[in-house]
Amino acid sequence: MTQVIKKFILTQGIQNGTFPVTMPTNSKILSVGLDINHTPTLIALVNPDTELEERYFEIFGIDQELPIGPNIHRNFIGCHNERSYSLCIFERL
Repeated sequence: MTQVIKKFILTQGIQNGTFPVTMPTNSKILSVGLDINHTPTLIALVNPDTELEERYFEIFGIDQELPIGPNIHRNFIGCHNERSYSLCIFERL
């Protein structure tokens, strides 16, 4: 089994407030950040030989309300802080 560190961009094809990301099954998110163009990204440890799955992520800023409800479940992934703003990323389950 081989593992590789990959970068995934979160601004491609927003659906219902979430960002779909296709990545190998059982990928482990290592960090969140911004790329050189200030685009939100995930860095993940992946096994490139496994099947792909689509996962959904949400981005929230400081003081932004997070919708809640009986059918909304999410896991905290991480935050990234810049001088003038911060963003927090959650995975929708």
